[in-house]
Amino acid sequence: MRHYQLIKNLSIVSFLILIPVLLLIEFKSNSVTYIIIFLQFVLIWTQVEIALRQHVLFSAQFNPFFDVKTENVLPIFDQTNRSNQESSSLKIHNVSKNPAYSIMTGRVFDDNKTIHPDNWKDRISK
Repeated sequence: MRHYQLIKNLSIVSFLILIPVLLLIEFKSNSVTYIIIFLQFVLIWTQVEIALRQHVLFSAQFNPFFDVKTENVLPIFDQTNRSNQESSSLKIHNVSKNPAYSIMTGRVFDDNKTIHPDNWKDRISK
């Protein structure tokens, strides 16, 4: 994965260097104005990239973050199946300083079996 990112970055840099070189070859001494205009576009592009990344980081600081744990595993007798089943409760704790509103909880299933909360991130993010 890191090699792919390195190749991508090198191709972008080589493309940005190639354009002024081609302008010099094509327009000779008249290419100075075109190169300055191109470099201004590169500067604008860089400033927009930095502004977008700062906006994402700024807005992420206001999102609540949660810690989910299982607690109190209790045996419960099931009347319909006449068997003992385990029941557990979830503890959801807001670990950020930002309040959270309209929280909904649910269960995550895989092949009609519940998944332990520690494995939710692995199963859902795929």
